[in-house]
Amino acid sequence: FRFDGADDVTIGVPDHDGAFWWSGRGDSIDSRMTRLIDLRDTSEATLTFDAWYDIERDWDYAYVAASTDDGATWTTLPGKHTTEDNPTAASFGHGYTGESGGWISDEVDLSEFSGRQVLVRFEYVTDDSVSQTGFAVDNVTVPEIGLEDAAESDSGWQAEGFRIVDGPLQQRFVIQFIDDEGEVTSVWPGPDNVVEVELSGPTTIVIAAITRGTTELALYDWSLSP
Repeated sequence: FRFDGADDVTIGVPDHDGAFWWSGRGDSIDSRMTRLIDLRDTSEATLTFDAWYDIERDWDYAYVAASTDDGATWTTLPGKHTTEDNPTAASFGHGYTGESGGWISDEVDLSEFSGRQVLVRFEYVTDDSVSQTGFAVDNVTVPEIGLEDAAESDSGWQAEGFRIVDGPLQQRFVIQFIDDEGEVTSVWPGPDNVVEVELSGPTTIVIAAITRGTTELALYDWSLSP
């Protein structure tokens, strides 16, 4: 038996100006990226960013939120593409849901926090069933204080669930061989995703793609030779 798997797999988010932040994909997740923004020397301020999202409509939501009490409480903030519609009682306020239809530009007014420091957070919350690709963000700026972040490094963000993505993910597999007595042998291919195994007798072969955070199709070839 010979197996040859693809080296990488996409996450389903279209390319955009190099690296970007991605929420990850899954059920019952609460991905966050948070940073302290100093607006003490401003009289007005605006958070601008590019976003892409594919989110289970009306059940899962992404948010921009702010806290002035060290994270004890959070307030969701409206943007040009957020909604307050909450037909399933799943939203916490102003949120992004459904599909963006491509990368979009959005902005959030932070002027109410001028004159002080504020925690600002991007957050993605899903329910316990049905998940889609998630929420991606890039080119975060607050022009009034010279803040610019193109996701080239974590640069001040506390990331919990969000990660920087620059291209596809490494594809990983596990292959299970089950003999006619029900004994299971598991093999994890190395970095090249190539496996050669000599089989003896009737064998059931199970191939599973195990890269976390994506449900895109995994590509591989396999063959049997005498």
